[in-house]
Amino acid sequence: MLNWYETVKRNCGNIPLILVATKNDLQQQRIVNSEEGKELAKLLNIPFYETSSKTGENVELVFTVLAKQIYEIQLAKKKEKSK
Repeated sequence: MLNWYETVKRNCGNIPLILVATKNDLQQQRIVNSEEGKELAKLLNIPFYETSSKTGENVELVFTVLAKQIYEIQLAKKKEKSK
């Protein structure tokens, strides 16, 4: 499971990452439960959100969090360049 994370970090460097569980409206059909998602996110030190495009649950929030992470990375790069 961690191979994808290691590959992304090795090839992409410091990029924002969020672990997103989809189809939260289909609880009976889940393969990975909430606790497993939370534990993996904690291990990787990244945010974890459960979403449902059907109900709209947390969809906008995930994009907002991602946009904020991108902004903060770009701001840090800009500050570093101005030194």
